[in-house]
Amino acid sequence: MRSRDHLDQEWQTRERPNPVEANDPFGSDNQSPPVENVTEAVHPRLKHRNLIVVRAGDQSLHPTWLKKRNVSNFDVFVSYYGDSIGRYSNEAQYYEAAKGLKWPVLAKLVSERADLFAAYDACWFPDDDLLADANTVNLMFDLFHEHNLSLAQPALANGSHVTYPATIQAAQTKLRFVGFVEIMCPIFSRSTLMSLHSTFSASASGWGLDFLWSHLLDYPQDRIAILDETPIIHTRPLHSGPYYAQCAKLGVDPGAELVRILSEHGIEWNRDIPIYKSVK
Repeated sequence: MRSRDHLDQEWQTRERPNPVEANDPFGSDNQSPPVENVTEAVHPRLKHRNLIVVRAGDQSLHPTWLKKRNVSNFDVFVSYYGDSIGRYSNEAQYYEAAKGLKWPVLAKLVSERADLFAAYDACWFPDDDLLADANTVNLMFDLFHEHNLSLAQPALANGSHVTYPATIQAAQTKLRFVGFVEIMCPIFSRSTLMSLHSTFSASASGWGLDFLWSHLLDYPQDRIAILDETPIIHTRPLHSGPYYAQCAKLGVDPGAELVRILSEHGIEWNRDIPIYKSVK
């Protein structure tokens, strides 16, 4: 297991290419709340089959994921919500500056840049307070494809702040097939993203979306997984940070949104995530 000392803030910079226009091959008419200060994303020649999209603030830990980028199997889209527009733009293949909460902004981005997302086999949407490195992220995507997953998340390493105990890394295990992954760090296959991206704007806070996704996929017992071989560290204490401050400012009640989504879809909340099978 990698420690915090093992992960540093060094990363390689990349040259920014020219922007292009995008259509919506997903065929979505999804509408999401407007966001502020949106700039054009950049679109270079596709190099990898995987994409990371991070909503990054000024204290974002995503630079740790870019260490040893010469051996990575992923591209990076930084969606920046901080106050210094242009920050991190040289470390990503794609970039925008957009104020707002994570999931409404992502709903708008995936809809407007659907051709870009359709070009990738898998997309990861992690929070910016997660500690990892490129080797971990590379293996995470490899495991995702090796097991033909639809939806997944990396396990949480020892020392993480945890909401659901089942997300804690299981020893001597590659992955576990489960019935739920968190909104904090979901990985979508291309087809799953096509099916579910219209839900991203259903909850401004994002609360409830994770229960909704597995429900809409009909709880397959061999396509949703927690990836134990590639743990990350969730560094921020629960219910703290700029996300919750922004919810309060906008009058968004995450708990109420969770209850609404569960009620609308007849889903029962349970902290104990169903675990179907472990792969050693």
